[in-house]
Amino acid sequence: MLRLSSILALAALSASVTAQLQLVIPNGFATAEGSTANAFPWGRGGTGLRIQCIYDTSHFTAQGVTYPIIITGLKWRPNTGVGLSASSYTAGCTVKLSTSPTDAMTPSTTFASNQGSDLTTCYSGVVSWAVQAAQTGPTPFGISVPFQNNFLYDPNVGDLNIECDLPIQTFTGAGPQLDVNASAGTSRIYMSTGYANGGANATGTINATHGVVVEVTYIPAAGLFSGFRADVTGGGSPLTVNFTDLTFTNDPGGVTSWAWDFNGDGITDSTQRNPSYVYTSCGDFNVSLTTTDATHAPSTLTRTAYIRTDVVTPTFTYSTIAPGVIQFTDTSTPTPTSWAWDLNGDSVVDSTAQNPVWVYSSPCSSANVTLTVNRNCRGPYTSSQRLVLSPNSFTTLLTGGNGLSGVGAGNCFDINVTNPGGIVICAVQLTPYMATSTPGTPLGCTIWVTDAPGGYLANHTNAAVWRQVATGTGTFLGGTSGAPIPVIMGLSNPIYLPAGNFAMAVHMTTGSGLAYTTLTAAATYSNADFTITAGNAKSAPFNTAANALRGWNGVLHYSTVNNGSLAGNGYLGTGCTGTLGISRLTTTSQPSIGSTLSIGISNLPLSAAIMITGFSNASSPFGTLPLDIGFFGAPGCQARVSPDVTLVVFGAGNTANWSLGIPNGTGLLGTKFYNQAFVLDPTINTLGAVLSDASALLIGL
Repeated sequence: MLRLSSILALAALSASVTAQLQLVIPNGFATAEGSTANAFPWGRGGTGLRIQCIYDTSHFTAQGVTYPIIITGLKWRPNTGVGLSASSYTAGCTVKLSTSPTDAMTPSTTFASNQGSDLTTCYSGVVSWAVQAAQTGPTPFGISVPFQNNFLYDPNVGDLNIECDLPIQTFTGAGPQLDVNASAGTSRIYMSTGYANGGANATGTINATHGVVVEVTYIPAAGLFSGFRADVTGGGSPLTVNFTDLTFTNDPGGVTSWAWDFNGDGITDSTQRNPSYVYTSCGDFNVSLTTTDATHAPSTLTRTAYIRTDVVTPTFTYSTIAPGVIQFTDTSTPTPTSWAWDLNGDSVVDSTAQNPVWVYSSPCSSANVTLTVNRNCRGPYTSSQRLVLSPNSFTTLLTGGNGLSGVGAGNCFDINVTNPGGIVICAVQLTPYMATSTPGTPLGCTIWVTDAPGGYLANHTNAAVWRQVATGTGTFLGGTSGAPIPVIMGLSNPIYLPAGNFAMAVHMTTGSGLAYTTLTAAATYSNADFTITAGNAKSAPFNTAANALRGWNGVLHYSTVNNGSLAGNGYLGTGCTGTLGISRLTTTSQPSIGSTLSIGISNLPLSAAIMITGFSNASSPFGTLPLDIGFFGAPGCQARVSPDVTLVVFGAGNTANWSLGIPNGTGLLGTKFYNQAFVLDPTINTLGAVLSDASALLIGL
């Protein structure tokens, strides 16, 4: 029971049918300017918006509103320095209020899940506002929506959800930026681009700690209103719960009786004011409190499924205990009673232990790991993570700040590999960014490499000199351009980069664009194995437009000789054009010890070629590499490989295959060699041949 502390407070409540009071949420901003600004809800214009703004009860109770109130209207104010033009949503809008069943800090992306059973359409119709001059904030609350249907809100029951729905329509005037503060206990869920109004499954994007500054007009409620809270609402059974009575009455004599039903069976379990109860079984339990006083009819508050026992939040961690050996630790709460682990992404249960150890065959790779748990009557609950196994990783930066949200967006940058043995990239982490954040969206990317002189700056529009070396897949985890969440992208194959100078282009192909960081000058990021020089941003691979000085946000996970020793193959340099175009080498298997390496050769006019294999890409009996063989009659062709071993290969259909058996000996680990095909092409030049692209290979595991 909440008793009034003074006669003046009692008088204010008894006169509440006429008194109009105001408070501003988030708390603390009645006379202070918010930390940021945003157009939503009333600056959107006629293009459609649905938005829910949820405010924690503390924004009311901290201002002395610890009792039920009747909300009669809302007001919004423009940001500092922003004026209002006479404006109108002529086709009408709706404003709905409810007591949110979800917490303000952890709302659902599904709009309906944030709507309480007391959902009330408080206003439906035209929303307009008059001219208001720009001034230094905090500005007057110039956008007012007086309610047609008032809303009874009790901060003892739950957080307040303010929902505005602005359908696509004709809008006159100018949409302002509104005052916002990044306050704890506030959030918004919105749907703008691709607006759609209804449906039980309609979803939006969540922004936590986003509090639109709103003035609430209200009157204190008169009557008897049952209210309560519990110290915990979930956990493993048996679960002890302590209940606190929060009933409000304006009867001077206060509450006279309490009747609690803790498990929804219609039987009174306690008549104490603040009782405790032990839930011994697994399930969802309705809790009801019926109170009486000397003046009003009895009041009953029932909170459906208020206590939920044995609901598990599945989580796990992992750590490396030896190369390729991973210890997984279940951190689910409460502790499950059964576990099922898929540790390699093949949808087959690999372990039912609580904390298994797993040995992975590759020292540098990525795998999807899924934990499925149950507890008593609950489950299954599932948690998945993409695991990266890599002996080395290197981060440029992951801070974001800017970005391109469209599919196709990416970054170009230079990478100078200084490790004599090169590096084998087995996974990358990127910072995806989309205009409407939709966690769970499948993602795809493509990675390109070139060795052309001048790096990315001279070649970012020249598609002919770039080669696609891998594709990647992942899942969007949320985040914004200013606060991106890195995503591990598993690669279609490892990427080997030998020692030398290259440029890389990383572009999204599915699901999103990329966040990046705007730089004021060229930036380099270095370790003992390579140096990355950033970079630009582009909306599509090799198009003419580019945003200069844009830092790539990413992580390279990689192996080196004697630190992972992963086998790899990669692009070394460009070939020259023959009658069927440039012949390319495609490695269909890795040069792993104990295996057979296979390389396909394309665009062969006679379905024949001479494969040149060498152990140097720097020198040859004919001179320094690369070597222009124009003096042999093949102008524009660059020999990139020392001709240490040659083999004639024949094929069919303008292709051929070359293979090499690699002995199963660890002494070969780290051996580098290079391939380039001498393509027989009688009519193309006086030499009667051209050279293919060149590849670099590293023998490994």
